[in-house]
Amino acid sequence: MPWLFLLLFASALCWGVWGYVVLSVDPFAPGFLGHARFYISLLLALAGTITATAFGARRKLAEDELPWRQIRASLREGVLFSLLGVFSLYLNAMGMLRWWNGFSLAAAVAALEGFFLLQEHARHASRAARLQRFPREELRDSLSITDQKNQSSL
Repeated sequence: MPWLFLLLFASALCWGVWGYVVLSVDPFAPGFLGHARFYISLLLALAGTITATAFGARRKLAEDELPWRQIRASLREGVLFSLLGVFSLYLNAMGMLRWWNGFSLAAAVAALEGFFLLQEHARHASRAARLQRFPREELRDSLSITDQKNQSSL
């Protein structure tokens, strides 16, 4: 899977950029650019790392699931959890992080992930119901009838 190697390479690059920012930017200097570099590089590094880790776990635990579904879910989880972590870190740096803020953020991320999982489950359930109503033989027969009509019209 070449995209996984690209993701791991980009994550390593983002971790390197984050390390450079930590070592070279004065956190007490006024200005928005240094802080933005810190949080953006950390967000991208965490998102890539969490996505790769989640994909690896999904590959091991759900081997029968299609890889593109695993990729989509892993990317979503990576972005959501890295946003949670970086936003919590930002609130902590501003002195605004309290236990109820952290709990509320975690609950919001959990609710959003639950919503996405329910949507995914409903989509798969409707697809399974359609396949039960129209088994493959009936679908194949209807396609062959359509093909015969198309060939006769030529």
